[in-house]
Amino acid sequence: MTENSFEIDIGKPEVMEFDYSLSALELEAFVAEKYSLIKKGKKDLVNREFSMLYDAFCYLDYCRSVLGIQLDMTEGCLEALEQSLDKIVEKMAAGSMAEEEFKQLINLATAYLGVTIIKNIGGAWVPTNAGIAVMVGGNTIFVNNRMARRMLNGKEDEIVGYYWGVKETCMKQK
Repeated sequence: MTENSFEIDIGKPEVMEFDYSLSALELEAFVAEKYSLIKKGKKDLVNREFSMLYDAFCYLDYCRSVLGIQLDMTEGCLEALEQSLDKIVEKMAAGSMAEEEFKQLINLATAYLGVTIIKNIGGAWVPTNAGIAVMVGGNTIFVNNRMARRMLNGKEDEIVGYYWGVKETCMKQK
């Protein structure tokens, strides 16, 4: 390995505990129920999958309550996801959003995209030294890197095309 190279370490995919065939409303109710148990002291229920689902629903709620955009974790909402990202970038550019909030929204949007991939294509969360990723059929999907690039570069790194490319690649391998 050269001095400027970077080796990515990919962990094992996590065993998924949630039923991603449920609707977004059903999943949200399940996450809320688990969250209430965690608040009552059942800290053993906290894991990466729960955290990512919780963050995805925080993003969904932000889009609904602040941006007026409805998301439901289906492929039909990918364009609405793009619209939400555009609105967030616009708010940041206008100075009506702090940098810390912008970074937090990137993380929440990353969780939303990852959950949408898992829900519609399949896969599992996988830890890496380059951030959280989703593994689908042996393919490691670095959703955090893509979301950060989308927020920084705009439509040039759109999520819709990325999602369909991921789906096509993963479906060819099944």
